[in-house]
Amino acid sequence: MKQWVPIIVTALTMAINHGNGQDLVSGPRSNTPLAPVMIYDGQGKRAGKEFDAAKAIGSNPGALLFVHSMTRNTYPMIQGLDRLGGRHSLMGFRWFTIFLSPDRTAAEKQVHQRNGLVTGGHKFSVVGKFGALQLEKPIMVSLDGLEGPGNYALNRRAVLTLVMVRDGRVHSSHAFTDSGVHDLPFLEQLIDEVTGPMPKGDNALRLLRETRLPKDVGQLRRVAVRYLAFGEQGMLQSHPMLSIVEEITGPLPEPDMALREIVESQMPENSMQLRQMALRQAEELFHLRTRLSAARSGHLKYTTMKTAQLRTAMSMKPEKPRRIEDASKTRRPGQKPTATDPQRQGSPPKDATLNSLFRTFIRKTNSRRTTKDIYRQILSRSRESEDLQDQTLGMFQFLLSFQGAYGNDHARQLAGQFLDAQVERETTDCP
Repeated sequence: MKQWVPIIVTALTMAINHGNGQDLVSGPRSNTPLAPVMIYDGQGKRAGKEFDAAKAIGSNPGALLFVHSMTRNTYPMIQGLDRLGGRHSLMGFRWFTIFLSPDRTAAEKQVHQRNGLVTGGHKFSVVGKFGALQLEKPIMVSLDGLEGPGNYALNRRAVLTLVMVRDGRVHSSHAFTDSGVHDLPFLEQLIDEVTGPMPKGDNALRLLRETRLPKDVGQLRRVAVRYLAFGEQGMLQSHPMLSIVEEITGPLPEPDMALREIVESQMPENSMQLRQMALRQAEELFHLRTRLSAARSGHLKYTTMKTAQLRTAMSMKPEKPRRIEDASKTRRPGQKPTATDPQRQGSPPKDATLNSLFRTFIRKTNSRRTTKDIYRQILSRSRESEDLQDQTLGMFQFLLSFQGAYGNDHARQLAGQFLDAQVERETTDCP
């Protein structure tokens, strides 16, 4: 029996690695010229047109995400590329998410549902983004069927194939078979690799503007306005490229006005269509606010229900926010809790590894790099089981409920991103 143990261990290791896509090859080899990728845009800025995605990226840093399977497991990567792509847009990063299907008509219908279902078929939702996944750039349809472009060697056993691009050539290709939120730190690392570090000095920034950003003033301004509208609050207006862009475009709007500008530019001119959109977006706001209330009150797992069912569940199962067990230690002897005391949600993880990582994660003295490294370790640990995922969810809720008492700004930002991704995943298939 002993002689079989090494064989069994090797077989199990190969199975695990295969599940993670580590031994699966999909996509063109590194350093090969970027070949044409013909796609169809159903709802974006090129709505109704076919074009070459590779040509649109050109010599800029960018990514092509080929979606072999449109499922809830692939949504976090689709949303992650869209969010991170927008964050790096002022560095000239360009990206396209491309759905592969043997039936173009069926593919266009499915993509239309993902891009516009929650908004009644309109181009954007009440938050200025596309559809149920709330994408800044909608999903495109491949014109090359299920196999994709012939010279890209895409493997149908993968659920996603990511091709990273730089200087008109393939930088790297990656296959994913078990995709999810745990892949987002790796995706961010890949995007950082192709975009490179932020140039230092105004002259270097101007060179980046001239080589990577649109030459047309109107297009350049739109890139900056979208960044201001959808960028993360902690990074808005601090990006060094904004002042360099303003040298060409003139003053840019404040973030709130940037979002308003985007929404106004996309509104239909026909009064009946405008009325229908207003009604549909009122419904969307109602659904979003209901789900937000559910998430804040600890009913996050119920948010996959339809809104009416969710409201019933919330009324039948009231949950009191948990307080810290040793909360009395934070008060003076004899002092009673007041109505203004922050309400605690979630709890520290019971798992020893997660608990140790959590204690390190919430140190205010951590550098940004240290915080990110620990966060990646937490994500890696959390994906090992559903119970660990739930514990991670609870500990991040616990951290944020302290309203800044623990963890630095970057730690709380990452915790918020994790919870936002969880809410998006839970609500993706809801009407």
